[in-house]
Amino acid sequence: MNIYNNENGDLTDRDFLLFKKYIYDKVGIDIEDHKKGLLRNRLKKRLKALGIGSYGEYYEFLRRSRDDELGYFISAVTTNVTSFFREPRQWEFLKANLKEYMASKKDGRLNIWSAGCASGEEPYTIAIFLRELLGNGYDYGKISILATDISEKALGKAKAGKYGANAITGLSAGQLNAYFIKETEGGETLYSVRESVRKSVEFKIFNLVYGNFAYVSPVKDFDIIFCRNVMIYFDSAVKKALVERFISRLAKGGYLLVGHSESLIEFGGGLDSRQYGVYSKK
Repeated sequence: MNIYNNENGDLTDRDFLLFKKYIYDKVGIDIEDHKKGLLRNRLKKRLKALGIGSYGEYYEFLRRSRDDELGYFISAVTTNVTSFFREPRQWEFLKANLKEYMASKKDGRLNIWSAGCASGEEPYTIAIFLRELLGNGYDYGKISILATDISEKALGKAKAGKYGANAITGLSAGQLNAYFIKETEGGETLYSVRESVRKSVEFKIFNLVYGNFAYVSPVKDFDIIFCRNVMIYFDSAVKKALVERFISRLAKGGYLLVGHSESLIEFGGGLDSRQYGVYSKK
């Protein structure tokens, strides 16, 4: 008999507290108490898919699975809303400022990190944006784009680079033609990122809260770090520590981009606010 089970298989308060502690210990996400019902409903499909009869049994399975099941669980406790060219004001900022920043660099290299890249729309947007900003004559071998996420499931989708019609609404017809191949799979129309764009992004599993920032990349200093709508799930202590780690990996004058509703003013001793969601290292 599993000591965490109850007779009707519902998510008990004890189950919820166990899940709450597990996810905080693993990735620093603090599930608010009022989200118990949301967690119950989101896990139902996963329990059914695995043939597990109760939330208590699923907790035991989650613990035994090490990190294999963690990505699915994270997806259940977070809301992954992403799209191509999300946060348009930030892209306008980069369009107006990035060339000047690049001109100030002696080596001409540009190193970018998409932290919490989910299903890949953000890093591919970065690659497309740079091609349109810098043009055909630029040496794109000088640009590195690292994309990390804690979810192996999300990274699998990102690496495949195939998106349905609902995912490509932020792209123009010209961008779809230039950077995607239209395909049909199983009766569904998909848009596959062209190889020239896909190969410019390196994908890697990484835990932002407990991962070793010294080994995330051989790049010493990143020029731009994107971490948008990730820190909304962290408490103040975890967020402060993460911001400090990001600052430690930013080049002087480099940019840290967060969600437009995420303020880093209270943690930004080493940052200057440039506009909503855009900070530069002092």
